[in-house]
Amino acid sequence: MTYVQRNRWTLSIVFLLVLYCTSVLVHLGVLEFSGEEPRRAMVSVEMINSGNYIRPLQYGWDYYNKPPFFNWILAGLILITGSVSEFVLRLPSVVFYLLMGFVHYRVARHFFPKQVAAISSFFLVTCADVYTYGLAYGVEIDIFYSFVVYLQAISMFWFYTKRKLLPLFLVSYFFCAVGFLTKGFPSLLFQVLTLAALCVQARSFRLLFRWQHLAGIAVFVAITGTYFLLYSNYASPVRYLINLLNEATLKSGIGKRSNRLFDKAIVYPWLFVKMFAPWSLLLLLLISKVKYHFRQNPLVWFSLLFMLFNIGVYWFTGQPKIRYVYMFLPFGCTVLAYIYHRYTEVYASRFNSIMKYVGGLFVLPLLTVLVLPFIETVSPGWIISLAIAFLLLLFQYYRKDANRIWLFIAGFMLVRLTYAALFIPIQYKGIESYNAKVKEVLAKTHRESVQYWAKAKSFPIAVKTSLFSYEAETILKPEILPLELPYYYYRNTGKIIEFDTVKRNSTCFVSYLGQLGNKKIDTVYAYFDKNLNQRVVFYHYKE
Repeated sequence: MTYVQRNRWTLSIVFLLVLYCTSVLVHLGVLEFSGEEPRRAMVSVEMINSGNYIRPLQYGWDYYNKPPFFNWILAGLILITGSVSEFVLRLPSVVFYLLMGFVHYRVARHFFPKQVAAISSFFLVTCADVYTYGLAYGVEIDIFYSFVVYLQAISMFWFYTKRKLLPLFLVSYFFCAVGFLTKGFPSLLFQVLTLAALCVQARSFRLLFRWQHLAGIAVFVAITGTYFLLYSNYASPVRYLINLLNEATLKSGIGKRSNRLFDKAIVYPWLFVKMFAPWSLLLLLLISKVKYHFRQNPLVWFSLLFMLFNIGVYWFTGQPKIRYVYMFLPFGCTVLAYIYHRYTEVYASRFNSIMKYVGGLFVLPLLTVLVLPFIETVSPGWIISLAIAFLLLLFQYYRKDANRIWLFIAGFMLVRLTYAALFIPIQYKGIESYNAKVKEVLAKTHRESVQYWAKAKSFPIAVKTSLFSYEAETILKPEILPLELPYYYYRNTGKIIEFDTVKRNSTCFVSYLGQLGNKKIDTVYAYFDKNLNQRVVFYHYKE
């Protein structure tokens, strides 16, 4: 590259990064928390409130379903910023996803030309499922956990290529330990299966029987053992570990949720391909006469082996949620970028011609931007800005010397920005607002403290699968309230809704209607929660 070309390249990458960050940060905090987001937030808040960062709590009771590492990150962010807002708590996932793209580029550039490595990284950060859904609901644990698993796996490959066995095992088992303290036993499975994939690549299993492997295992045991030793000062680590194992098997092919396993297994490949959209369309290039020679590129071959060895755990499962396999994205994008690279080496002009027709798709979002003001109330500033941006994109796209793969990436980012700027506010209008419910309760109770009252339910500490079962003990734990209520109550009051089976020093209570039996109450506020199919009641007791 000449000096001018390098400068143009650098400016182009900077422009794309700015456009990318804008597309994910605009209105990041508009949508209310959903799914597991409020749980992750409140477990972190309760850590700060109790001052105990070893023992996770929910409603003031022990929380056993996930280890606390991600909560430590959220708690640290809360302490630094003084905020528990949706925008602030969704930021870590954006940062970790960009870091995954950066690390991926730093590795890939040693096995691809620089531009192809960069394309692979931009494929990664713009895969539609994460780019639209995953980042919009970024307090979920999955993006961070996938980043940790990626570091765990890619460190094995990296140090193997350098013939450095001690760092290979020390670093991979370090990230395995971090993953274990984030999501539990799946990290151990990734370690075992990825080491098996590496052995196939090395055509030898002898690297497993080295003293360096024992050193790596010692690192894992030291990190996780220290945590559970500290945890033993407060509660039973055995109880915690058994429940983590049950959580891992519950969603597997042998777990209780494995009904209709084969039906879901048939659909899963389509879901997996959809996760890589729009870049999974590059798989169509495989029908060409180009000889790809996947095994000739070490990174590509390792990526294929990683996916082959690990995908079965998620493919043949009773709960095939795509967010569980985000860690496959960098490896899949490596393969897709290689397909693009090999094809364009042979048919560069043909590929550019194909992309010329594909670019016509950007006319649709342009028309949507122009028509939307006649249907919905939207910001005129965004309408004008986006319309101009799409017109400029189409103008550049159809120039003779256009590099259309990069322009398509930029166009896809513009589509995401259009969604964020115009459609997230519209989407928010149609969503049931838990924040509004909490504000109405507070207005009617003059901001009284709220306690979650009910009888505790029996909860078995057990591992139950279709192959074997083991039950250690039965404990008591609360039913789960709609997770959004404790979070928005805390946002508005700075107080935590705690669970108890007896009336404490609260004047207002919240329960499910079915939990109250024949108790005499004065209802303050009630609503039917469609997600849980339960009627939730805020009330005072009648004396």
